[in-house]
Amino acid sequence: MATAKLTHRRHKRPKRYVRCSIGLFLGRRIYNSTVIVGIVLDDLFHPLGTGTLFRTKSRVICITAAHVVRQARQSEGPIGIVCRDSRLLLIHPGDDSDSSAAIRLAPEPADAALIQLPSGISGSISMNPILDWPMDEEETSPAEVVYCLLGYSVNTLKGPWSRYSMPQTMPPFHFTATQYEGATQGLAGYHPQFHLLFGFGWHTSAERGPEVSGTEDFLGGTSLLVDFPSGMAGMSGCTVWKLKPVNAGQPGRVKEPQGIVALQTGLYASTRIIKATRWAVVSSLLQPEAA
Repeated sequence: MATAKLTHRRHKRPKRYVRCSIGLFLGRRIYNSTVIVGIVLDDLFHPLGTGTLFRTKSRVICITAAHVVRQARQSEGPIGIVCRDSRLLLIHPGDDSDSSAAIRLAPEPADAALIQLPSGISGSISMNPILDWPMDEEETSPAEVVYCLLGYSVNTLKGPWSRYSMPQTMPPFHFTATQYEGATQGLAGYHPQFHLLFGFGWHTSAERGPEVSGTEDFLGGTSLLVDFPSGMAGMSGCTVWKLKPVNAGQPGRVKEPQGIVALQTGLYASTRIIKATRWAVVSSLLQPEAA
């Protein structure tokens, strides 16, 4: 007598997408300071993550995620930083000359890194308006307050690029989110004294389509839906900003953020949560050297 073979199908969670927007909403200095961090191999620039430039009294530094720097160090090529004007900066750590860069990694679990740019590069960059170091952390608020992750999605950038013909870089991507205050059991590497958690508004595949104009994310401009988590690749090391409240009669026009709150350093794909290191932790553990 034949026995029936039972097949158990695992319930698969529906695919979800997160909306991001492209435009210029948050102030010139913030956009000038937001850069792409990657590596240069065989004359090709490969983007890995996002960084943010700050001007100190004597140098320019780049703050990013430590795991982005570690990934870049696994390559034999130099670290590359692409600025908003499409300039490619080559970073050669390891020696003490003026053309070298000092790189420091914060102790875990901060997952933050500081790249102190060479003096020659610092001089040319500091002519443009960029953010000043140090910056105080803005106090976080209840979940209804909107935050913005500002960085570059690798999948949307469509790299690598030739180091000799870098494309005109587009504005960074804005991912708006709210602070997550739910259960945290099973979130590996999460420490409440070091990290903040953020969540998104989710969209289904039926809503996905070509780029559309919309104001669903409180910013307006050109927006698109990207897959989570793959669409977030390249956002590691980006800054998280607290946005000023939007008046009910004036949607989609946030001009200035209220302040910086964190550095995006991880995500939890199964629970669809973003992890970010508190900015107070980043700025206290990473201090530029006097030069």
